[in-house]
Amino acid sequence: ACDVADAVAPPSALAGRIATFTFPRVESGLVLCYRFAGHAPRLFANTTVDVIGLAARAAPYRAVVGVPKRLQFAGVGLRAGDSARWLLPGATSCTLAASHVSSRAVLDGSGGASFDLSVGALGRPLCFTFGGLGELLYAQITLDALELRGPTRSTAVYRVDETIAFSGVGIGAGDRASWVSASSASCADVDGAAVAVGEDGVGAFSAAASPALQAAALGYVLCYAFAGEPFARVPAVRLDVLRVTAPAVTVA
Repeated sequence: ACDVADAVAPPSALAGRIATFTFPRVESGLVLCYRFAGHAPRLFANTTVDVIGLAARAAPYRAVVGVPKRLQFAGVGLRAGDSARWLLPGATSCTLAASHVSSRAVLDGSGGASFDLSVGALGRPLCFTFGGLGELLYAQITLDALELRGPTRSTAVYRVDETIAFSGVGIGAGDRASWVSASSASCADVDGAAVAVGEDGVGAFSAAASPALQAAALGYVLCYAFAGEPFARVPAVRLDVLRVTAPAVTVA
């Protein structure tokens, strides 16, 4: 039966043979109720529609600039070949998007896509394309693109405690930092030596616990882990550990 209480979208009068509906939520398998003029509404069980769209999220997605990350989307009507990209904060249209948007990523069969971001910013809105349909702006589905920007070069003294203030996008409590040699290609096994970064972005490195402060060298590379994210090398952020050695004495 066509019960008004069960209606998902408000009734729409036809203009010619076209009815326009505004659906408040995504849902599959909706059945048509149709009322011919002068007759009671009738249920057409074989005429159905899937209201496709992305499910709302309680929190932004998170990804680190320069670190490819696979993000999982949820909703109705997702298919392999759909695509997504992230705009800069404040964008109000996919067609009028400014530069520095992310490259378009194509969804796989399980609704996931991998992104490699180049610009850090909080609250980047989503543009999503379902198959052959036009690109849609989802202003309420956002991404926090995290980025470590500085300091580009710091100095410390051999076997002396050092504090370093980090800067960037999304820096804060729950982050961790450590240093590896310039020749190291990864951040493997840095957990034990990593220090916690405070809400103010400051990390306090102990000479007793930090391997970098126990071996004077130039160009240590930062390994940084944003809260909930794995460690990643940040080659643009370096540390020089300085040391004075005893001078050679020559007797004339």
